[in-house]
Amino acid sequence: MRIKQLFRKLMKEIDIMKFNKTNNISLEDFLNKDLGLDEFQESYAEEASYRALNNPKGFDTLDGKGGVGKTVTQTRVAQHLLRRNKKILVLAPTHKALDVLRSKLNIETNLLRFATVAKATKATRSLSSINGELNFYANSLELNEADAVMLDEGSFVDDREIKAILGGTLTSEVRLLVSGDACQLPKPKSNKISMFMDKRSAHNPKRNCYITTLTKVYRTEGKGILLFSDFIRNQWVIPERRGLTFNTVLSSILKVAKHYPDVHIYNKNKENMKYMHELIAAKKGSIVYIAYKNAVIDELAAYNIEREYRKGVADNPYFPKKSLWYTTAPLYNEDTALLQNGQYVYVSGIHKIEERDYHDYTFRVVSLEVQTTSKPARRLFVDVVHPEDKVFYDMLMDSFDVEANNTTNKKEKKLIWKQKNDIRESFLHIKHASFFTAHKSQGSEYPVVIIDLKDVLSITSTFVKNKAFYVAVSRARKHLIFLI
Repeated sequence: MRIKQLFRKLMKEIDIMKFNKTNNISLEDFLNKDLGLDEFQESYAEEASYRALNNPKGFDTLDGKGGVGKTVTQTRVAQHLLRRNKKILVLAPTHKALDVLRSKLNIETNLLRFATVAKATKATRSLSSINGELNFYANSLELNEADAVMLDEGSFVDDREIKAILGGTLTSEVRLLVSGDACQLPKPKSNKISMFMDKRSAHNPKRNCYITTLTKVYRTEGKGILLFSDFIRNQWVIPERRGLTFNTVLSSILKVAKHYPDVHIYNKNKENMKYMHELIAAKKGSIVYIAYKNAVIDELAAYNIEREYRKGVADNPYFPKKSLWYTTAPLYNEDTALLQNGQYVYVSGIHKIEERDYHDYTFRVVSLEVQTTSKPARRLFVDVVHPEDKVFYDMLMDSFDVEANNTTNKKEKKLIWKQKNDIRESFLHIKHASFFTAHKSQGSEYPVVIIDLKDVLSITSTFVKNKAFYVAVSRARKHLIFLI
């Protein structure tokens, strides 16, 4: 299909992403809801709920590729537990993944509680004397008298979070129910699979720990995309094949893409990029661009906004009104976290732009008025680094890392990390919600996904490269576009 034809088709077919449109239903209606599961899914739901009620120590992991019905199967488990008035704490590593669970478990009840993993494990901001990263303490999981804990995107939970979650559930004798895809990405800078998804170490019936794999496709929409992502999974990820280069992948895609009408391949030239930017701007949040490097994402996002400003659509070239963004780090005030990592916000307007001093460094700061998309919606005034000073800010953060690594004195190292954290936590860190790295896209799905193939395949680690490529491909629901 030519780019112009695809452009017209997507402009008609795809709607702008909508938030907060799911109405809650009564508990009785939810319990009587037919989810249309097959025998294997029903069998797992019954066994997992039985173990949650009778053998609380240990965990159940539900593994499977996208579209096999992991979330809807966990919803069936929730039906069994809620029918017996059991309290469930629902966790996910990102807000995007948590929103998916909320849309399935949209019930008017006080038996459910939702939280990100970081919030539930009480991630502190106190500095470690070793590397200044967030500390996670075992047994600090806030269970709120829960009878079961459900965790989605189990592959994206790191060792410290696992330690806190397992410590809390085992001590409190609460069953842990995990779902995820072992072929997806682990946390950034991690080159190993999450313990929850590792069949070699986690599946241990003697310890009451089980891993179950779903294989049959449950989703009816976009089956062509599912089959294509399954081809990528079986061809490259499961065997962990080396030699995943641009040429080898392109030749494989060209051979099989003709069998999948929803997979499109175009050159990354000026004319095609013009159509891509037009689609992204017109269909906010529903059509996303995925690459690997943050620099590529930031450059494309800035160009997209500036382009809209030149056309007279946007009111300013930095943070236009009604533009959609997502947070990449929590924002704290003195008491609590105002915004969590991975939360969507709309920009209501720019309040002011001014220069401010932070520890002998001067930045231009943009004060924004933003509105959260999650329920209940809130309006907040937040500070962000001016985009034109972002390069200097990033260089400064890197210089703190270098200085700390070259210092052997523990007190000096702690002071350096404190100075870095004081500056870092003074700002809200946001990125445009239509441009994602492969890591940040995990846990969410979009009608149309555009993949920068060369950039995604520029990763040096075979382990991360294969998984990042698969994650990028499996984010699409209706159309997948490769730019080469």
